[in-house]
Amino acid sequence: MDQAIVTTDNLTFRYADDAENGAAVFDGFHWQVARGDAWAIIGPSGCGKSTLLKLIAGLQQPTAGTVLVDGAPVPRPRATTGLILQNHGLLPWATVWENAALGLLIGRFYRNKEGERGLPRPYPVDRPVGDVEPWLARLGIAHLREMYPSQISGGQQQRVAIARTLSLQPNLLLMDEPFRA
Repeated sequence: MDQAIVTTDNLTFRYADDAENGAAVFDGFHWQVARGDAWAIIGPSGCGKSTLLKLIAGLQQPTAGTVLVDGAPVPRPRATTGLILQNHGLLPWATVWENAALGLLIGRFYRNKEGERGLPRPYPVDRPVGDVEPWLARLGIAHLREMYPSQISGGQQQRVAIARTLSLQPNLLLMDEPFRA
């Protein structure tokens, strides 16, 4: 696969409290995902599905081996990776619109950091927070824009998290049980 967007090579991961003696979540794991491919990772609770996504997203680091996205190591989250979390990651004090726009606001921080570290900026111009509006409409939650997470259903909360992520127009989309509700 010469067009891999995700590559793991000899990936080993143990949680910090088990780093020396505990069982590895991954041990010598090799995997490639070609650009444009869609994968589903299926397994029982606790087998490492969410951990793999966090490693690819740069939220956790391998104990050994490498994780490459677009051919580069992932020492921290990338502005061009979208991650939809199991628990939706919504701020309880923010409205539906504020939660959906959060990715665009935080994305500006990462885009600036990438430019400062000599890495290419994935977007030449910051995208306006108004770009979230079409996603709210497309996902059928625009009418909820002034409500808070505690005032909407679990499925609606999932759609807010999906809108937040898709408004970023990521080149890599990672979803951790986004459709369970």
